[in-house]
Amino acid sequence: MKLRSGELIMLMNGLSNVQTAISPKVNYNVSRNKKILMDEIKEYQDEITKLQKKHCKLDKNGELVTKEKSNEITFKSKEDKTALTTAINEINNTECELPIRMIKLDDISVSISQAEMDALEFMIEEESDK
Repeated sequence: MKLRSGELIMLMNGLSNVQTAISPKVNYNVSRNKKILMDEIKEYQDEITKLQKKHCKLDKNGELVTKEKSNEITFKSKEDKTALTTAINEINNTECELPIRMIKLDDISVSISQAEMDALEFMIEEESDK
């Protein structure tokens, strides 16, 4: 399934909020998809960290320097701020192909909340017209 990098954290947060024991198959696929998403999110976050270290001020330990009151990161220059913002936007819009495990609507055999259904929606296979 093709997903934009910027969607991954939102999808992961949604799956993390699915608390109902739906069915063994659905619960297994949710667990597998969370692992798939987490692996991709780690790569995404590693790339963002590299960019931040390139464009932001670092302390003597190589950690990002932040403003005391706002906890905002401090950039080396205005150009670096623009470059980082542009690079992050590009990364967020990059499509990645992930082996998302799908379920059928019929696999959901118990009543779940609307929020849980919304979280599972990207995993539900559309049934073709018969």
